Amino acid sequence: MSSSENAFGREVRRLREQRKLTVGQLATRLSYTQPYLSLIERGDRPPPSALAAHLDDVLEADGALLALAAAQALRRRLDTAADESTELARLAREEPVSELTRDKLFREVASIAQNYVHKPPLPLLNELLRTRTRIQQSLRLGPRPQRERDLCLLGAVTVQLLAEITDDLAGDTRAAMKHVAAAESLAAAAGHPGLEAWIAGTKALIVEWSPTPAKALGILEDATTWAPPGDHRMRLWALQARCAARVGDAALARSAAARAVAAAEETADGDEVSAFGGAMSFPVAKMACYLGGTFRRIGDHRDAEHWALDAIDRYASGPEALRSYGDEGLARIDVGLARIAIGEFEGAGEVLTPVLELSADRRIAPIMEGMHTITEALQSHRHADAPVARNLAEAITAYTARPLVLR
Repeated sequence: MSSSENAFGREVRRLREQRKLTVGQLATRLSYTQPYLSLIERGDRPPPSALAAHLDDVLEADGALLALAAAQALRRRLDTAADESTELARLAREEPVSELTRDKLFREVASIAQNYVHKPPLPLLNELLRTRTRIQQSLRLGPRPQRERDLCLLGAVTVQLLAEITDDLAGDTRAAMKHVAAAESLAAAAGHPGLEAWIAGTKALIVEWSPTPAKALGILEDATTWAPPGDHRMRLWALQARCAARVGDAALARSAAARAVAAAEETADGDEVSAFGGAMSFPVAKMACYLGGTFRRIGDHRDAEHWALDAIDRYASGPEALRSYGDEGLARIDVGLARIAIGEFEGAGEVLTPVLELSADRRIAPIMEGMHTITEALQSHRHADAPVARNLAEAITAYTARPLVLR
């Protein structure tokens, strides 16, 4: 088990040692055996909820151990879900296909994709897992050709959404990439280049936020050569621009941004992927959000603020059901960072207020990472001691100290 996966056990050990207790002494207080408690500390056993609550109380953790136990349980659940997606992809290759209620499944998947952009992620995880189970059951049963193709398409969309939600909820690259591999196999079985291009973009998106973001550029360089026009190409170029900026290649970032803007003007025939809507579409507002992040990372604060504000305005003026709290939050973080860079602390605080007001069940990993970046920018600024800078840094520190609420 990795260090991040055993955060609960490491914190138990830290608190125990801080209180100068041996494992045996703590086990006695808890009425558990010493060997079992050692397994918990090493991460070899998941903590039962009752034990997590008891440890939190005995070690006076003020809820911190309960939050870590919940996060650890979610990570195990997401990893299991990723293994099950691999099994779904195997079924698509090897098993016969049933009579399909395609329209009903399409409506279910489209509803999840549309709700993804503006609703809390955790309830959607449950819906995705239920829908994937129904697709899996259908793949186990009856006759083939067109119905199999439709099931594979629906399965690929469902599993790639599971990849995104896994990355958003836990930043778990390994589990997310299992879903991506399964989605790639399902899209290939469906014979759908547009969906394959979309999944390539999702793969690059996940890798971009990993410790090795440069690898995403290779994925994108390949996919942009064969992706269909319209949303697919615009999304891939915008991703390439932001990823190039992340690794410090300003020239590539600028050229890819220009190509994304040009792709937004392309006309494309109706596509089955964008027909799902929501998280399976790429509106101009989302492109503007990506370009805001691109120019902010290469130090072009004027263009960063221009594009990020454009994204915020487009989301604010568009339909509420299409308003992505995640992308809008990231755009606000980019504006905040651009303003902090030139010492406009009050303006930064103003644009970040809606992010600070996001409910705890919407604090997805990218937003939390962005808010940590805001804190670092404030603390390293030459006017970090200014009262307005200190107050904003304190507000953000308090915000990031409260983890995603798991319901």
